[in-house]
Amino acid sequence: MCDFGQDAMQAKLYIPYVMMDRMSTIPLPPITMEQLINFIYAIYYFIRNFIVMLLDETIFKGHPAYAASYSDAITLLVSLTAIYAILELVSAGKRIIKAILILGWVLLAIAILISYSIK
Repeated sequence: MCDFGQDAMQAKLYIPYVMMDRMSTIPLPPITMEQLINFIYAIYYFIRNFIVMLLDETIFKGHPAYAASYSDAITLLVSLTAIYAILELVSAGKRIIKAILILGWVLLAIAILISYSIK
């Protein structure tokens, strides 16, 4: 085995400490409203594409056009459900969101059932 001595051990311990010290003094750039909106849209778009993929592979295997149309509604409802879950913790304005969620999920289920009965 190679023995680099005590100096090598101190160097290993010292380098991360110096890097952490420098990182703590570097200020973060300000986040603009446009960047924040773009970030939220990117997350929303990723969730939508993921839902389209899931619907294509499962429920609407024979009708991929339905998957694209229903994925928008499901993505909106998933987003509202996430907001509702956050508001549930805060418990502010949950009655309005709850009514919208119940109505949205019921209308989505009815629309899916109608699209299957039209075949």
